[in-house]
Amino acid sequence: MEDAELKRLLETNAAETRQFVESTAAETRQFVESTAAETRQFVESAAAETRQFVELTAADTRQYVELTAADTRQYVESTAAETRRHFDSVAAEMGRRVDSTAAETRQYVESRIVELESRMEAASSETRRHFEVVAEGLRHELRIVAESVGGNSEKIDLLDAKVDRLFANLDLRVTRLEAVSTR
Repeated sequence: MEDAELKRLLETNAAETRQFVESTAAETRQFVESTAAETRQFVESAAAETRQFVELTAADTRQYVELTAADTRQYVESTAAETRRHFDSVAAEMGRRVDSTAAETRQYVESRIVELESRMEAASSETRRHFEVVAEGLRHELRIVAESVGGNSEKIDLLDAKVDRLFANLDLRVTRLEAVSTR
C-alpha cells in the first residue's frame, strides 16, 4: 500500500470518525435537552398540582372550621339559654329554700359547665386532628415530588458522565488516527 493511498484512507477514516462523533454528540445533546425539558415540565406540573391541592385543602379546612365554629356558637347559645332558664327557676326555689338547695345547685351548675367545656374541647380537638391529617397528606405529597426531582437529577448526572466518557473515548480515537496519519 502506498503512502498516498494510506493517507487517503486515514483521512477518509478520520472524516467518518469526525462525522460519527458530531452525529453522536448532536444526538446526545438532543437527548439531554429533551430529558431536561421533560423533567422541568414534570416538576412544574407537580408543583402546580401541589399548589392547587394545598389551596383546595386550605379552603376545605377554612370552611370546615367556619361551620364547626358556627355550630359550636349555636350550641353554646342554645345551651346558655337553657341554663339561664333553669337558673331562673332554681333562683325562685332558692328564695324559698336557700339553705337546703344551695349545695345541690352549685354541683349541678358545675357539672353543666364541665360538660360544656368538654364538648367545646372535643370540637376543637376534632378540628385540630383534621388539620393535622391534611398537613400530613401535604407533607407526603411534597416528599414524593422531592424524591422525583432527586431521581431525575441522578439520571442526568449519569447521562453527563456517560457523555463525558464517550467524548473522551472519541477524542482518544481521533488522536490515535491523527498520530497514525502523520507517520
